[in-house]
Amino acid sequence: MPGHMGVEQRTVKNVWVYKIDPSRNLLWVPGATKKFVFIKDIVYKKPGISLLPFPTYFAPEDDDLEELEPLVAEIGDTNPFMAAD
Repeated sequence: MPGHMGVEQRTVKNVWVYKIDPSRNLLWVPGATKKFVFIKDIVYKKPGISLLPFPTYFAPEDDDLEELEPLVAEIGDTNPFMAAD
């Protein structure tokens, strides 16, 4: 196709959400810098799962989003982004 510059869509399932900042409407996920990321809920469900995952948050209607603290996932003692020696 003329003019096509190689914009390829990638689909990654089970993306790890590191941090959520509801006051600025931001998500921290691993990936390349200065790239767009489209995140959507899954369309399939595993049988027997009824609990919502970590990044799910429903703010009460009377809460002010500007005052909410960011939610940060626990990564433990090992940094997953550092290579093991």
